[in-house]
Amino acid sequence: MKFTEIDYERIRKAAEQEQITLTDREFLHVVYICTRKIELNGLDAEYMNILLPDEIRHYAIRREVNIITLAVREMEEMENGRGTDNKKAIPCGS
Repeated sequence: MKFTEIDYERIRKAAEQEQITLTDREFLHVVYICTRKIELNGLDAEYMNILLPDEIRHYAIRREVNIITLAVREMEEMENGRGTDNKKAIPCGS
């Protein structure tokens, strides 16, 4: 199905049907990323209909990986007895 205009609402609803939910701020950030890619590559604005759904998925994957990575780091710090509030003393050179 070909779209002649950028259908942001349809694209966002399609992502939500795939269980990908973005805040308004996150969505606008992804739209900005797509806009820059389109501008830098000299593509037609209509390419947004193709690029945006992919970039939404990529953003969601990166977001989840970052959340998991932070959680793992926090668990490792706790297991090593270095909670986030503890400061490790660094000896001064003599």
